[in-house]
Amino acid sequence: MLLGRASRSSSLSLLGGLLLTVAAVACGDSAAEDGPPTGGSGGSGGEGAGATDGGGGDGTGGVPIGDPPERAPGMTDLSILFPMPSSSEQMDALIAATDEGPSGVVFPASYFELMPQLSFNFPDKPSEYAGLRAIAARLDPCFPALEGETCRAQLRLVMQPIADVDGQLLASDAAVHLFFELSQEEFTGLLGDMTRAQSAEDAAGPLAVHPAMKSEGLDGEAAQKILASMRAYAGESRLSRATFMQLGGQGNVWFFGGFEIADGAGTPIGIAGGDVLQQRFENNAFIDPQDFFGLVDPVIPPDDFSVFYESKTARGETDDALWPAYEAALRTQNPDFHTPESVACVQCHTANAALEWADRNTDLESRESEARFTSDLDLTQPSNLFRDRSMTVRAFGYQDREPAVSKRTIFETARLVEFTREQYGF
Repeated sequence: MLLGRASRSSSLSLLGGLLLTVAAVACGDSAAEDGPPTGGSGGSGGEGAGATDGGGGDGTGGVPIGDPPERAPGMTDLSILFPMPSSSEQMDALIAATDEGPSGVVFPASYFELMPQLSFNFPDKPSEYAGLRAIAARLDPCFPALEGETCRAQLRLVMQPIADVDGQLLASDAAVHLFFELSQEEFTGLLGDMTRAQSAEDAAGPLAVHPAMKSEGLDGEAAQKILASMRAYAGESRLSRATFMQLGGQGNVWFFGGFEIADGAGTPIGIAGGDVLQQRFENNAFIDPQDFFGLVDPVIPPDDFSVFYESKTARGETDDALWPAYEAALRTQNPDFHTPESVACVQCHTANAALEWADRNTDLESRESEARFTSDLDLTQPSNLFRDRSMTVRAFGYQDREPAVSKRTIFETARLVEFTREQYGF
């Protein structure tokens, strides 16, 4: 359940026009306030500030607003993957669930208590909560889609439990995804801060570990600037949603769910706009890691490619018989077709590995389809995890210490780069 995009061309023109309008047009419902309401109620994204507005003032809660971006944003300005820490000191540099700033505690323990224990690497939930760190972040000017009646600017943090395993810090194959509301003016300043933290040359590359932080380390100038800017906005007063991915079984079962946060309480989210509150994926690919031996429970429409979850069955089908499932997987990882409100969690997290399997075992990759994502940006993945291991379900973060960035995450980021460049006149 990550951010998505729909109808690229109309989205860019529609929202770009709204945000570039000189008059302050409300981004969201007609009762939108100047910023996100306090008390963890989320709400609309505030007023749609013009792309050249912002800088020098204060946002909600007195948080100073940074200057707008002065160069074209790149992939690693909008989706930031922090370096994996190698020591307790480096780990402490990352944003923790317990950190508190101008917007409050990042992720209060009372909300974590609504979720199950996420992984195996901790003896209990309190110790796992203490090990949560933001290993990735995403900036979104308009959630959940670039078109529609609602438009909420957000900062989102991906937290994974990090544990010391035999003297090495490892990220558990589990996560919490936190959604923090911003006004459009605050988003503009935050994006400006991100673009000033690295060079245009560094930002021109594909989505991978943030180049400047990778070079300088978590104690370097880039990390300090980025983390300080994010800590100002990451807090309970802006928290509107928290979703989770729990690891179970023998490290081969994943459970997905989430909560809307309002007035200090959490309400379970129906997955893909339906009544199902949790979804499970199981994959017993212990012997042959490139094959699937799995299932999804339940299958949630509209796009079902679960035939690929059982490789033996899929191998017995013709390419023509598999084509509808293949296109369903293409649509699932394409933000032009699905927003986070329309795609199910398991499908979103497994489409990449399913298509990698299909491309190895069929000739479907050579067929044309309007569901294939295209962009002039560099869509290279930072690792081969999804190709080599069907049990890779991470969307944006780390598998132990190896970067895991799904194609859907890359495609979403590419659309945001295209959108923000047009929005801010680059």
